[in-house]
Amino acid sequence: MAFETTVPLDLSRGESITSGYYTPLEVVVKNYLSELESYFFDQFHISCVFDFRIDPAGKFQEYLGSIAQPTPIFVVNFSTLKDDALLVMDNPLANLFLEREELVRQGRAKVPKGFAVDLENYPRLEEGISQLVGLFAKSWSRLQDCDHRISKLVSHRIKAKIMAPGESCLKVKVGLAYKGFSSGFEFCFSAFGMDLFLKSYGRQALLMGERTQPTPNLEPLRRLIETEAEYQATAVLGELYLSRQDLERSLKTGMVLPVKSGLKDQIAVLVNGLPLFSGEPGESLGHQAVLVQGRIDEVRQELKRQPKPFAKTHYPKG
Repeated sequence: MAFETTVPLDLSRGESITSGYYTPLEVVVKNYLSELESYFFDQFHISCVFDFRIDPAGKFQEYLGSIAQPTPIFVVNFSTLKDDALLVMDNPLANLFLEREELVRQGRAKVPKGFAVDLENYPRLEEGISQLVGLFAKSWSRLQDCDHRISKLVSHRIKAKIMAPGESCLKVKVGLAYKGFSSGFEFCFSAFGMDLFLKSYGRQALLMGERTQPTPNLEPLRRLIETEAEYQATAVLGELYLSRQDLERSLKTGMVLPVKSGLKDQIAVLVNGLPLFSGEPGESLGHQAVLVQGRIDEVRQELKRQPKPFAKTHYPKG
């Protein structure tokens, strides 16, 4: 008698692959962050940390009303979309573009937080914004050929009415951080105009997007640094969950408690109780020590991508 055995085949080799409605846009933005990293290093001589969010922004009238005044707002156009889009700059970032020459020349610059754009310095800002928009179009072209142009700059939201008040819109928020400086900008797109692109390029984006590395999640570490004044690092060998009965049985000399860390041969390093790093246990100068190997989330993802053991199924003979 023969038995049919089904063996699951892991095509992802342990890698987490997800696909959703916004996947094509996520691929575009991830490539965009890579371009921005190189751009700011070349133009400003600074190495920035970038992050992004893609969120529905509700009705356009509500979104427009949420923009603080005054704020630099650029009306831009991408050939892949039917309607215009908005690029809304945070004031500190807009002023950073205005102070670029001083930053490059002296290695530092005083960046005001308030609105500092006028007709006199607008050409300098427009040049920088044109490069930002061009890099976004370049990233978009990985999936679909895309040209771009900047229509105008407005300083008040009343002049930025590119959609009907009740039309739904979508925003892509890009954050930038360098030492104590943090700012950003966001694109606002028509949800209806973006819908065709998202539905048409989902499969292609999934195949291309998984080649890119995810943006490191630095938020837990950044939050810890901003809110705590003292830090205690604790090395944890592993974890073991026990029932009360198991705990009572384990309170004996010589009992072995098997623990798991999910980090293979490494251990977790907790800072103020928050697991942030992984490391290799050892000794240094006569003391027990930990050699930090990287952020714990990156190590876990790397372990997931490693090939999993595989054994052939042996069928009964006869």
